[in-house]
Amino acid sequence: RRLRIDGGRIAGSPGSRHCYRGVRMLAVSTERMLSAALTSILRHPAAMRVKAAARDLRWRLSGTTAQNPPLPPRIDSVLFVCLGNICRSPFAGLLAQQRLTEIHKVRTVSRSAGIRTSQSGSSPPEARTAAGVHGVSLESHRPVLLTPDLMSAHDLVVVMEYQQMEHLRSVYPASASRIVLLPLYDAGATGYERHNIDDPFMRPASAYAACYRRIDRAVAALCAAIAPRATVAGNLEGRC
Repeated sequence: RRLRIDGGRIAGSPGSRHCYRGVRMLAVSTERMLSAALTSILRHPAAMRVKAAARDLRWRLSGTTAQNPPLPPRIDSVLFVCLGNICRSPFAGLLAQQRLTEIHKVRTVSRSAGIRTSQSGSSPPEARTAAGVHGVSLESHRPVLLTPDLMSAHDLVVVMEYQQMEHLRSVYPASASRIVLLPLYDAGATGYERHNIDDPFMRPASAYAACYRRIDRAVAALCAAIAPRATVAGNLEGRC
């Protein structure tokens, strides 16, 4: 017996309706399996390498380059910024605070914020695990939204990507000279990576590990540059 759609309802025998629902469920299940398979293929290390090579080639052909402005003569506060403030910037901010306090012995305060804090209410498990390898805990971190007050309250603002730098310089022109690009402090990076530290969110654990290794190198170089412009711990007048 034929099925007839009548006013949004399936008309026909009970058996026909059950058959229709079965076919529909099979179609949905097949679509989900195909989507999962495609996602798995695209996230395979070999596919990721091909995508990275293509991205780097496009970047080189575009001729896009950037330079950081000179650092301010005095830096008592640093704000690290990324998109969602759950992966990159909180790790960089906490790592920088450790280095500035424990290694360089200066009083500079390091914080973090996100341009759009709607991705998640906390750092992903992969981020917490990868951060722990570097002695940083993201267990209690909660994302903070970037605001004009935060921008104006910090001596230096550090971003993760070229487009983020362009965006913040456009939205906050008065702060443009205080916005720097963190990957430019990763001396070994070239091409696309010279200007971008990719967001590892929703990617495999290996992406978080690679991202945090890059941030670790760049933060170490940045903190060494900040230290001579910071107040020595226990001394409000001196400098390193």
